[in-house]
Amino acid sequence: MAQKSKRSKKANAKVRKFDNRWITRRLYLLFSIVCTLFLILIARLGYMQITHQGFYTQKLAKATKKHLTRGSLRGQIYDASGQPLVENVDKKVLSFTRSNKFTAEEMRQTAQLLLNYVSVSNPQVTKRQEIDFYLANSEVYKEVVDKLPKEERIDTDGNPLPEATIYQHAVDSIETEKLGYTEEEKKAIYLFSQMNAVENFASATIVTDPMSEEQVTTVKDHLKEFPGFEVITSWDRKSG
Repeated sequence: MAQKSKRSKKANAKVRKFDNRWITRRLYLLFSIVCTLFLILIARLGYMQITHQGFYTQKLAKATKKHLTRGSLRGQIYDASGQPLVENVDKKVLSFTRSNKFTAEEMRQTAQLLLNYVSVSNPQVTKRQEIDFYLANSEVYKEVVDKLPKEERIDTDGNPLPEATIYQHAVDSIETEKLGYTEEEKKAIYLFSQMNAVENFASATIVTDPMSEEQVTTVKDHLKEFPGFEVITSWDRKSG
């Protein structure tokens, strides 16, 4: 019995010794893999930041910068006696540059606020523009979406449909006849629709009635209330 016990202890010792070596090898292998990946990462960073720094800097600049173009003053035309045939008449207009963080609801609120400082006469708006203005209210949009049938919000696998698809279903569910916008509200819709049509990081002139000097001064004094807006000079061509 004593000999069997000694043999059993020796066997267990050999097993433990074998297991320890195997674990050590695994640790060494894991450590080697981590070190190799770390060296690859350092090499990649060196490749990007040292060897090809100029290329990636230029690529980043293209992705984060947007060049804006605006019309320049056209030349005037005179006859042989020096009398103007076509001349430029300058005017002040509103320019809007859209940020990628500017939401539809913020544009809706801005359009309503802007009517306190500029004038809009006889606004012509489409039914779709009325609906877009209506859904720009986040609370209203949520209520409309919640009332949509399940198949117009969720696919067969139980995943939400793309936001653009849900929005189109929300648009289709609205009856414009029931919106009943007043002429004053349509003025805000007219301004909102112009802002909403501007692409991200692009600029466009927002059409209003001709601005008086008093209106120009007032708008300039309150530009902080209108992110993305500025007063710029534009020109009309006038024949002599």
